Amino acid sequence: MIAPALVVSCMIFGGLLVRGWIVMPVAPHLFRESRLAGQAIDAVLKRDPRPLYVAGGDSTDLNMLVYVQGPISAIALNELAELNAPAIAVLRPEHQRAVLQTRPELRLIEKDSVISGRTHYNIIKIIPPG
Repeated sequence: MIAPALVVSCMIFGGLLVRGWIVMPVAPHLFRESRLAGQAIDAVLKRDPRPLYVAGGDSTDLNMLVYVQGPISAIALNELAELNAPAIAVLRPEHQRAVLQTRPELRLIEKDSVISGRTHYNIIKIIPPG
């Protein structure tokens, strides 16, 4: 019973060593995606300081949000469509379309786009009518 547990522990430890000492130094771009995405979101907020919203649930890669300064609110898409003040949102393209279908009179201005966790996100400014 101890031998199989020791083998599994050694394999896990060996995998972590290979990733940390070989893969990450040889291909660091594979591990920078979240940081670069977070920095892009932060840059948009510095140019246009507004409340930041992301889609609630598991549809947003939270790793990129670690690099964003300031408050971040996770809300449902239908609540996002009901905003009455300008805001910045980080949404997947299909969520952006869903918000527009819910409330077509919203103006969505794409500020930037990022990739995090192999998923494409748009950083958009939401401008309600009026």
